[in-house]
Amino acid sequence: MDVLKGKSTGKGRLTDMKLIVAINIVAGLGIFFSGYDQGVMAGVNYVMKVGYVKPDGSQVVTKPTYQGGIVAIYYLGTTIGTLMGGSISDHIGRIRTVLIGCFFAIFGAALQAGAMNAPWILCARIITGMGTGVFNGILPVWSAETSHKDVRGFFVSFEFTLNYVGLITAYWLEYGVSFVGDGTGSFRWRFPLAFQIIPMLVLIVLILFMPESPRWLVKAGRIEEAQVVLGRLRGGGDSLDPRAQHEYQDICGAVELERKQAFRHGYISMLTGRNSGKLHLARRVQLSTWLLFLQAWTGITTITVYSPIMFTLAGYSTRKSQLLAGINNIGACLCSLVGMVLIDRVGRRRLLWAGAVGLGLCMFLETGMVTMLKKQVVGSSEAQAWGAASAFFVFFFTGIFASTWLDVPFTYPTETFPLEVRARGNAFGTVGWGLGCGTVSLLVPVWFASISQYTFLIHGCVNFLTIPVVWALYPETKRRTLEEMDLLFASDKPWVWEAEKEFARLKLENAQMLHSASDAPEVFIAEEKAGGGVKHLEGSSVHSSN
Repeated sequence: MDVLKGKSTGKGRLTDMKLIVAINIVAGLGIFFSGYDQGVMAGVNYVMKVGYVKPDGSQVVTKPTYQGGIVAIYYLGTTIGTLMGGSISDHIGRIRTVLIGCFFAIFGAALQAGAMNAPWILCARIITGMGTGVFNGILPVWSAETSHKDVRGFFVSFEFTLNYVGLITAYWLEYGVSFVGDGTGSFRWRFPLAFQIIPMLVLIVLILFMPESPRWLVKAGRIEEAQVVLGRLRGGGDSLDPRAQHEYQDICGAVELERKQAFRHGYISMLTGRNSGKLHLARRVQLSTWLLFLQAWTGITTITVYSPIMFTLAGYSTRKSQLLAGINNIGACLCSLVGMVLIDRVGRRRLLWAGAVGLGLCMFLETGMVTMLKKQVVGSSEAQAWGAASAFFVFFFTGIFASTWLDVPFTYPTETFPLEVRARGNAFGTVGWGLGCGTVSLLVPVWFASISQYTFLIHGCVNFLTIPVVWALYPETKRRTLEEMDLLFASDKPWVWEAEKEFARLKLENAQMLHSASDAPEVFIAEEKAGGGVKHLEGSSVHSSN
């Protein structure tokens, strides 16, 4: 295949939007695996014997701390994988890094399916998590670097809609195999764990026909290949098309700067912001990491993994609770389509605000509904009414999340970092996701065992806390080019209003360069000339068409 022979222009006749759609469908297979692997957690808990199985096939957890640790150890693997992927991706490219992720995913899935004891499957979960970490860290970056700025959010959102499709597939597959035999045999968990190998094999085949990120190709010095890819993405297959040429020039300007300032490449220097000047890399790292950490703490991880327990709290039978949890995931997948449409229209900040209000209210109301339900006589009409209301707010919560907080936190880190550290920057965001999911997965089983429905109050408070945080610290990235992000984070103050003021000033002062299609890219210097001249920004090339 071309990518293995050193040529990364891809094969086929697809160009422009058709090629972008194909790239995102292929990338979505990796994110589908991520969702599937999260959804298959129930089978892992079964083999780990965190409790016992009732005659109706339901599980009763007697070791909540052990259960939480089993789930959390998977996210340790994702953290390792995303840091590894972010580091090597800038050296060997996005596609080859994804192929390495496929190796870990397939190897881990095979080990899980063949597990004979607890240490075996725990190690297998870490290895599988490493594959998921690579996918979550690299595939959205590949998508962002090949998509147009007007639809960048849409396509990254599309990938995480497939995350829900994976979650749904795992859930219903496990639900189906629970009816095989008496529902207690090893087939119940071995088959779903082995099944996840299939999408990985499909991903390996298809990605070999896809083009590499043109930005990485320029950075690697493979200029001719980069021009061919840009021609396919922007010029209908013509590398001399003005749109492709303008974007190529902008990328070259950014890469030239990187070669002069290679000290900014390490994780430590990014985290501390050492020598990053006006680029403020440490600020971007913090914003990306905490946004995905907070996403997990909105309550979605709790509902995703423990929704059958929540429906049981609402008064439904075990089998009906499992059925409702599956239907809830399907509803969430459909609602995620709303987020795909809105993210590039209403913007990232407004979606986060609206989502936080809705999610917080749902968590508070869910607490009240379950509390009232427990005061009723089991089987009474009052108990049924409160149970139905409780179930409604679980559905409503999931729908709001899928429409708002599902997409934005994963999209933001793919947009806000300079080319030279974009893969590493997105890796920090995925680390935040892994830490958030891991801590929630570790603590929630214990909370359910000790404070029951009052666990939801904690999530409700977190949701309302995110509103002032987003308002004050997270600038809007909607329909701004990847190269403009350096201007957006140029302010020395972290507040959004200061960032927007500085961005507007820098863009106005350099308006001619920003809109001149014939000019070569510029490299700006972070200092204001003594004579009151134009203030430029170190490290940016800002008239990109992407």
